[in-house]
Amino acid sequence: MLHIPDVDYKTSCVQFVSCLRQVRVWSQAHPDHVPIAIMLELKRADARIVAAGGVVAPAWDVVALDALDAEIRSVFDPEEMITPDDIRRPGRTLEASVLRDGWPTLRDSRGTVMFLLDNDPGPIRDAYIAGRPNLEGRVLFTNSRPGFSDGAFIKRNEPRGINSDFVAELPNGRTARCNAVNAPRHCRDRESPSS
Repeated sequence: MLHIPDVDYKTSCVQFVSCLRQVRVWSQAHPDHVPIAIMLELKRADARIVAAGGVVAPAWDVVALDALDAEIRSVFDPEEMITPDDIRRPGRTLEASVLRDGWPTLRDSRGTVMFLLDNDPGPIRDAYIAGRPNLEGRVLFTNSRPGFSDGAFIKRNEPRGINSDFVAELPNGRTARCNAVNAPRHCRDRESPSS
């Protein structure tokens, strides 16, 4: 997908729904895959690009964000996704639900996708959670902060500040591995995405 309108248009997938369809086709062909997290960073128009004659990106208001959720739901069935409604427990915030009960087990979430809003707290996130502080009825999990009711995940681009040498990776190029603490004895790591 495009990262910045009018700048990185050499993408292999131009329309959002067509990209989602490709993911769904692959997911259905590999029904035992680990959950796929799809991060969406919703961009606003860049003033420098607009000044040079570039496109003015539409505003990400509640109407546009509702349409985004609808596009995702037009491709994926409810049982093919993990959504905030799947995580949140009655009488609790989304954050309290995650902190107390955690995320679904790997066994229960194989073959699914989930969508993460990769926008820092600000106007886009505020519009997305407007009237839905626990992401009630929403598809995306928002990048949040500890203590916020929508806090199910937190994105850290720079965990140690500028010029960080921090790297998070699994051994031997693995895409997933069994939990070293509580995995069942029969759980086996896969060495690569194709194995």
